[in-house]
Amino acid sequence: MSPPPHDATRFIVVGGSIAGLCVAYTLRQARHHVVVLDKRDERVESHAGIRVPPNMTRLLETLPGMAALLKEHGTECNGMTMMEETSNIIAQMPFLDETMADLGCKFYMMPYDILINYLLDLCRESGVHLRFNTEVTSVIVAPGQWPAVVTIRGERIEGDLLIGADGRASLVQETLAQQQQDDEDDDSDTESTISEKDSSAGVSEIVGASYSIKLSALQNDPELSQLARSHEFMVWGGPHVLVTGHKCGRELYIVSVLRVSGTGPADIDSDWRPNAPFPDAKLFSQFEPRIKRLIKAASVCHQTIQRIPDVRRITHGPTRLVTIGDAAHTITMHATHNSSIAVEDGFALGRVFSHLTAREQIPYLLRGYREVRLQRSMTTEASELGAFIVITLPHGPARDMRNQQFGFSLGGPDDMSDEMLAMTWATYLVQFNYDANEAVDEWWLMAKFNMQHYTNTNGNGRSDLH
Repeated sequence: MSPPPHDATRFIVVGGSIAGLCVAYTLRQARHHVVVLDKRDERVESHAGIRVPPNMTRLLETLPGMAALLKEHGTECNGMTMMEETSNIIAQMPFLDETMADLGCKFYMMPYDILINYLLDLCRESGVHLRFNTEVTSVIVAPGQWPAVVTIRGERIEGDLLIGADGRASLVQETLAQQQQDDEDDDSDTESTISEKDSSAGVSEIVGASYSIKLSALQNDPELSQLARSHEFMVWGGPHVLVTGHKCGRELYIVSVLRVSGTGPADIDSDWRPNAPFPDAKLFSQFEPRIKRLIKAASVCHQTIQRIPDVRRITHGPTRLVTIGDAAHTITMHATHNSSIAVEDGFALGRVFSHLTAREQIPYLLRGYREVRLQRSMTTEASELGAFIVITLPHGPARDMRNQQFGFSLGGPDDMSDEMLAMTWATYLVQFNYDANEAVDEWWLMAKFNMQHYTNTNGNGRSDLH
């Protein structure tokens, strides 16, 4: 990596999400000044679970102590079983030892609060300035001016680069989207935007709920206790409805429910609270009895809604804005990669800006970040939403054909031909084998020569902001 700038750049991260903390830590490792503004309290108490696929494990294990944390507190996932809503098994995908060994990383499922609190500690120890109970109410940007935020107490905070890691209802994303499309930064090009509607297959919004269940509450039910002992990721697909379940660490079992929304209820983004009914409880009438008993055993529930925008931009060079994680993408919530893409964003952005030596380079490096991340995120969005649509097909010929194709996996890996095994694993391997740090390094091999020219033609190392 290039040496950090003598006058370290100031980064403002709005949102102490997993993506926000990952980028804060990596930027701080490059000796930049980083402040994270978060409206929540200092310690996170959540009942959520998080999926950590190999591409996410690969990055997290570069952090001090993280490999031991995952092993101690995570559940190692050993495969996936897919069923119809009636519990008829239609597909099985074991995560074979030799395949995972080739990947070099494991698939974990672990409690969210354990992971994010550990990241908070790492950021604090590295010198990241963490400010809690600090809600951002507005973003102030203009070409040639420092990007700034204003907090609920009226405090104005300026920086060299403003990073939005503030989730689906991102204030930074809203500000970024309002910027002119035809400015000097070429952000209006088709390659610089995410046309999510183009690959959404008509899906405009998804309503979801996540139920947290204590493993101890399942021990007296033979069928549910069997689920609680399993290290598999369980998937039930009904018409336009998806239910997943998995063990999550030592104490939790997590059930997630997703459905395509046609009419759209009121906005939902609730805190974890005592068990609450799903917006349309009648959906569960089609599912096998175990699902109903699992949800009944849940102690708390979190409900949310995800809308797919027409176009979502992720960077804006002139005003020095960038969004990451859920603020930048619409990876299907509760899917395999909705957290891993956010972590990839954080590591990639930090690695890109480890090469910063002059403030004039910020727009150039933002374009590089966009180049590295855009295709990856778009491909993953399409893949995750496509999988959701296939798994939730209504009854009919398309579903019958799907079951026939998936049925090849039921004989077990020893009974499958090498060609069929490769086809079954192909999509997963492409996603799992991705390394965000390597992607940045490959981009930098060519970009570093152009950046010197960019710096020479845009100033002499001094900031052009005023």
